[in-house]
Amino acid sequence: MCRGLQTRSALTHLLNGVNVARKKVVSATHATRAPKLVVKIAPDLSEPELLDIASVIRECEVDGVIVSNTTVSRPSSLINCTFI
Repeated sequence: MCRGLQTRSALTHLLNGVNVARKKVVSATHATRAPKLVVKIAPDLSEPELLDIASVIRECEVDGVIVSNTTVSRPSSLINCTFI
């Protein structure tokens, strides 16, 4: 299974970079607050992976979490459909 950006180190690096950019937006536009940051994670991660992600989310000033409509694995019973 490909975990991509959902590993602790990759997610921390990504969110830290996003937070730097958010602060620049506030500074450059004189906004009163930073844009909202929402993280979307796969619903089929293991408990240790979820605990790692929860820890990163707490540390990195995330405003919300979406935990559906994505997956890290595709069951063999799921088939592609092509619509004309």
